[in-house]
Amino acid sequence: MLKVPTAIEVGAVIIGALSGAIHAVGRKADAIGTFTIALATGVGGGILRDVLIGDGAPLALRVPLYLPAVAIVSLAALLFANGLARVTRALVVIDALLIGFWTVMGAERAFAHALPATAAVFLGTVTATGGGVLRDLLSGETPTLFRKGELYVTAAFLAALVYVALLRFVRAPLPIAELATIGFGTSLRLLAMRWHLTAPEPFDLPGWWRRRRRTPQ
Repeated sequence: MLKVPTAIEVGAVIIGALSGAIHAVGRKADAIGTFTIALATGVGGGILRDVLIGDGAPLALRVPLYLPAVAIVSLAALLFANGLARVTRALVVIDALLIGFWTVMGAERAFAHALPATAAVFLGTVTATGGGVLRDLLSGETPTLFRKGELYVTAAFLAALVYVALLRFVRAPLPIAELATIGFGTSLRLLAMRWHLTAPEPFDLPGWWRRRRRTPQ
């Protein structure tokens, strides 16, 4: 059974919760609001994944370290808000790294339950981006998923494709597939933010074809 080490999972939860807590503090949330948004960001994607898989209680409720870690991070954000605000730029890089980590965790969880490759891609994407969507909804903002911006969900989706392709079709060793996926997802997200790469917009193909036919050659 594929299994990401617990230390890595808890580390990803802590960084995700820290990102959510800073997001909440920046919007003047109180203690309960900060904890709620930190919790949603840190474990929301994993909870969505586990609910979709349907194998008992989500890991966030079964692993005893998850909730205390989120509580400690939330408290730190409330007590050291000004200091943590200075590391926001570093969190951008860490958030990009988390896309790769969470994608791997979601896809591996799918394979651990003998789900097909398509389900692994879907669950990898949901795990990587679900927390951010929940954070935005709780903050009263339009989720990143529905806003035009640098590649985010697309980065997770393509990273999940890379992981599944390496593991199932190339038959690469598990550590190689994990590292390649994390590196690819992180790099794609950072490059998208650096060069403002966005997903394609809807395109009116019939309209384009009609205009093309009317244009004199």
